[in-house]
Amino acid sequence: FEGKPAEEHEAIAKAILPALGILKESALRRAINGAPAAINQKIQALTSVVKHDVTEGTWKDREGVEHQGKPSMIFTDRATEAAEIHRHLESQGIRSALYTGALDGKARTDVVNGIQPGPGQARRHDVIVATSSAEAGINLQDVKTVHHYDVPMTFKSHQQRSPSHERGPGED
Repeated sequence: FEGKPAEEHEAIAKAILPALGILKESALRRAINGAPAAINQKIQALTSVVKHDVTEGTWKDREGVEHQGKPSMIFTDRATEAAEIHRHLESQGIRSALYTGALDGKARTDVVNGIQPGPGQARRHDVIVATSSAEAGINLQDVKTVHHYDVPMTFKSHQQRSPSHERGPGED
């Protein structure tokens, strides 16, 4: 408000109010999500759920072959959080892969093939931990569960993160 007449202060405040909500949300996410995995209750709870996903239940692939456990995907907004989650899952014996915008095309393909292998190949990953770089353009038909470590900021982002089998008619 410095240098602005007092009668303009209310209009300025109204104009910046929406941005303050975004800043508050961002600060809260960084404070909560930035804690190391050993003390981060959010990562601990997510790990427990993912352990259940990858060990329980069965599903059939495109060839009708039955598999144990559900391949899963975890979305988060920041690459540092994705890396922390990935390291923690690996330390817990869960085969995970990291998918961020920093990967080149070959590395991205390798991650996808690790969770969705071709006929006669074994799955190398049970979980992909990804940033928004995996929202569009990645087709993971074998992923059975999607976890949102961060709530998607937009409806479109939520749609892109959700497998097509979770969407309703006409939402593709």
